[in-house]
Amino acid sequence: STLAWGVNLPAHLVVVKGTEFYDAPSKRYVDFPITDVLQMMGRAGRPQFDTVGIAVIMVHAPKKSFYKRFLYEPFPVESGLSDCLHNHLNAEIVSGTIQCKQHAVDYLSWTYFFRRLMRNPSYYHLTDTSPEGISEYLTALVQQALEDLEDSECIEVEEEDIVATTLGRIAAYYYLDYTTVQLFAKRSESIDDEFSALETLSDATEFAELPVRHNEEHLNADLAKTVRYGAGEGAMESAHTKTNLLIQAHIGHQSLPIADYNTDTRTVFEQTGRVLQALVDVCADAGFLGATLHVMKLSQSISQACWADQDPLLTLPYMSEQVVGGLKRGKLNSLRRLIQASRDQVNHALRSSGMIQANANAVAKVLEQLPLLQVDAAVKDLEKKQLHPGQEAEMTVRVQQLNKNKRGKMAVCPKLPKPKEEGWWILLGSEADDELLGLKRINIRRHITTTNLSFLCPESAGQHSLVVYVVSDSYLGLDGTSAVDVQLYPC
Repeated sequence: STLAWGVNLPAHLVVVKGTEFYDAPSKRYVDFPITDVLQMMGRAGRPQFDTVGIAVIMVHAPKKSFYKRFLYEPFPVESGLSDCLHNHLNAEIVSGTIQCKQHAVDYLSWTYFFRRLMRNPSYYHLTDTSPEGISEYLTALVQQALEDLEDSECIEVEEEDIVATTLGRIAAYYYLDYTTVQLFAKRSESIDDEFSALETLSDATEFAELPVRHNEEHLNADLAKTVRYGAGEGAMESAHTKTNLLIQAHIGHQSLPIADYNTDTRTVFEQTGRVLQALVDVCADAGFLGATLHVMKLSQSISQACWADQDPLLTLPYMSEQVVGGLKRGKLNSLRRLIQASRDQVNHALRSSGMIQANANAVAKVLEQLPLLQVDAAVKDLEKKQLHPGQEAEMTVRVQQLNKNKRGKMAVCPKLPKPKEEGWWILLGSEADDELLGLKRINIRRHITTTNLSFLCPESAGQHSLVVYVVSDSYLGLDGTSAVDVQLYPC
């Protein structure tokens, strides 16, 4: 089915050797969806070469009549809205289309789901087809979905009014399942290192459909022995455990047991970007500075295929432990110093550390595309007013690129399966209290970028030492910081 859906590969003859696949959660073989079989059959027939396409379906004898019937008598298309109603309602609540329960019921009456409900009530478990029965059915459906959304803290119900919360807005913005942001909110406080951030990310609902094929639990167990953190307490037949292992294998450069795992890794990284962004926003909304920074470091690790506690020099191409050791003994002993140095200085340092000239030239080209930032920050209009505890204020942040060469907007992430645009976060926090006071996402395209960051002052009066962080979502070791002392006066 992956081939049929994702690759334009027409053929004169298509042979479907079986109509079942192994479903890991239920630990049994189940039938392909009819739509998948139709997609595979649809590959038959080469344009400009064939006038007909031939498809052969090999199927278990008892199912032969079923498949013959569906080929000649197409099934009606039914709605799947009821299975994902929570996310649709949440998105409409965030957009303002739905503001009360009656709006939600009215919304359903304009959907294809409502049309099919009238035509095929038994499919949707509707027993009473009278107008009153249909109204009760829709009301109960909406009520259950709204209660689930309220329990997950995606919405707030105040008498008849329905209001979206920050978690609901995050889910709608990043197209996430409501259970994902609920999970992130529960676990954000416990994220205290890179592995706990990775576990939280891997347990997102978006990875639940990653295929775990027959006997792959044994391959997962073997892979867990080679990656840095193992599988934790996850079950080997779980899609979330497999996601965790694949991300660790990518970061740690571990070889994968079979070719299918390479395809699965690309599937995981199709989702990882937006899920990680959402996890950052959830941790920031909760005010956890340390957890937010750990998730950001994980984003950098995935982008560069290098653990956050490893030397950032290893993110450069053709770099080995031997070359890094040689650089550490010289003046250009960090990634920032290499970026600042001239091409001749870089070539000399790399050659002296044991790298051949061709590879040294390639490294020098990459260094010209890496950012080098200087960060300055100050509280806006501080000389004109006094700040008090809990007061809203603004921090002016100035980010200057020190690079001599003009850089592109795409991040240098050669080990990431898909291209990625470079992005940055600006954070304001108190390290002493592990409190995040403000967060903003920006793009750094110009030589000098100036932006204002709104924040709430700490709750206690006195001198507070705050830190402004400018953190990349793609690069290790190139973040910028600026310390800011703020005096808060009693009200």
